[in-house]
Formats: sequence, C-alpha cells, structure tokens
Amino acid sequence: MVSIPTGLENDVTRFLTGRKGKPFVRHCPILIESDEELTDSMGQIQRMRYAAEDRVPMKVRESAAQTGFYISRTPVMMEGRIELLQYVQNQSICDTYHRYGNIGERGLIEA
Repeated sequence: MVSIPTGLENDVTRFLTGRKGKPFVRHCPILIESDEELTDSMGQIQRMRYAAEDRVPMKVRESAAQTGFYISRTPVMMEGRIELLQYVQNQSICDTYHRYGNIGERGLIEA
C-alpha cells in the first residue's frame, strides 16, 4: 500500500491519485493518513519504505524503536535488483539426513 501524509500535495501525489497514475498503482491501495494512523498500522504490516532517512517523522521512528519494527530508509536505488533487497524475505529449507543417526520417516517407508 502507499501511505501519503495528510496535507501533502505535490506533483507526485497528484499523479498517483490521478487518472494517469492509476495504471501504475492498479489495485494497490493509496491511503492518506496522519503519522499517528501510520504508527497504529505497524501491527498489521511487516515493513515500511521511506525514500530517505530524513523523511521519516520522529513519531514514527520512536514507535518503531519501541517494538523493533523495521523501517527501510536508505536512498532508493534505480537498479531493481539492488532495490528489491529491501523487500525480499529470504527463507531456506534444508533436509539433512545424518549417516549414523535417526533416519526419521524414511525408516518407516517400505521400499
């Protein structure tokens, strides 16, 4: 979702909420909310992305520090492979069978 602070009116917000910006955001909700409303939503979202460190309001920083909430605030990169590292959650699954120990379910399966 895209969260726009209340009272922010510029070319970017007009583009995103206008007719020409609709194809870019498609089904992504655009919310206009205060900093308090944004901090209240920290329990329902996993992370936030700001375009620069100086754009994160102090109220949002303090709320995130209390709960350990991650706010990405590095400059936005034009290289998509690098920028996507801010959003990817890495997960690995490994099946290990020790040659001397318990063979687990494999011992129950009849060949």
